[in-house]
This record gives sequence, structure tokens and C-alpha cells, in this order.
Amino acid sequence: MDAAYHDQRGGDSATGVKWWLRWCRASGVSPVLRATIMDGLKRQRAVEDALIMFAVWLRAERKVKPGTVASYVSTVMAWHRRRAGAMLPDFEPVRLKAALQGMRNKALARGGSKPRFEAVTATEVAEWIAGYWCSSDVDMVTLCAAVAAGFCGLLRVSEYCVKTGRTFDPRTLPVVGDLTWGEEWASFMIYPRKKRGKVTGKDYAVVVRDGDVLRPAALLQR
Repeated sequence: MDAAYHDQRGGDSATGVKWWLRWCRASGVSPVLRATIMDGLKRQRAVEDALIMFAVWLRAERKVKPGTVASYVSTVMAWHRRRAGAMLPDFEPVRLKAALQGMRNKALARGGSKPRFEAVTATEVAEWIAGYWCSSDVDMVTLCAAVAAGFCGLLRVSEYCVKTGRTFDPRTLPVVGDLTWGEEWASFMIYPRKKRGKVTGKDYAVVVRDGDVLRPAALLQR
């Protein structure tokens, strides 16, 4: 650990490396981590896991900005390459990259330089419905069924409405109606939108099925 501070091209002068050494000391992890294809996939993933946990610690505990977190991780990997070779020479750290990108996206959604709408997840909808599941009020039961069916239906309809390479445009949305359902499915009939008096498409049905998180058909049956 002490020898790690004597790197001639960074070492103790690099903030990212200092944070890395501090995290390693607190976590009981060696600051020199390397795994090649000969070490096996499990060892390579363990090294990637250490980098991910380091990045999460920087963001959650030290309140470092997402862009700076990515910079520190890159600094650590470059420092390690000079001292002991690349940490993962035969492995693409896809999960690490996804974690760093996820930090950036979440920060943007909460008011970064390029604001984005933060998506509502199926789990959040399910939690909302669970709060009213025991209600015997007909209107509330109907509302829960409508929310579940509508949420799942919109996800499926969007697959038909948004073409590859194009952005979402509400002006091109078709008309949705005629909801029917069975024991494990619900079906929405989609009608084409008229443009200047002309029909721009064909009628078709979009089917959604009960899943592990949301069960629109079961709610509709209730």
C-alpha cells in the first residue's frame, strides 16, 4: 500500500488514485488488481465489481459528480496500467460502463445541463396499486385496473408507433380503444390516425399479458 504512493507519473498527486487507495484500505481490497483470461471469468468479474463498488462509493458516500467519478475510475485504471499492467486486458467491463453511464443519466434527469424526463417503472406502478389493493370501492378497483392496463398498453403501443431512428411524436399517435381481456391477457384495438381526411394505416390489435410485476388482466377480472 505504501509503495503505491511512489508512482513517478501520478501516485499521490492524482486525486482519483488517492481516493482509490483510501477506499481499498477501508474495504480491505488490494489496490493492485489484475485479471487476465487465464484467471477465468469469475476473477475478471471480481475485479470489475471492485471498480463498480469504488465508483458507487465515490458517488454515494463522497458525493462526487458523475463525470468526475468516471474520470477518477479512468485515472485509477491508467495508474494501474503503468504500475502493474492493465487491470482487465482481456475483458470488456460492460457493467462498469453501464454503471457510470447510469450515474450520468440520473443526474441529468434530476436537473443537469440536458434535462430528461425520468421514466416511471413498472415497480413504482405496482407499489402504487398495492396501496389500494384491499379497497372494496368499485371506483378505486376500476382505477387500479385502468392504470395497470394503460401502463402496459402504452409500452406495447409505443413499439408500433416509434420507428427505428425516429423520436416520439404525439401528433402521429393512433387512436386507442376497444379494450377486451381474458384470464391472462388484455387487448387494445388500435385505429389509424387520419391525416387530411385520409387514413394513414390499418387497424390492428395490441396484446399485453400478465407478468410478475404488473397483472393488468387479473385486475380487470377483479
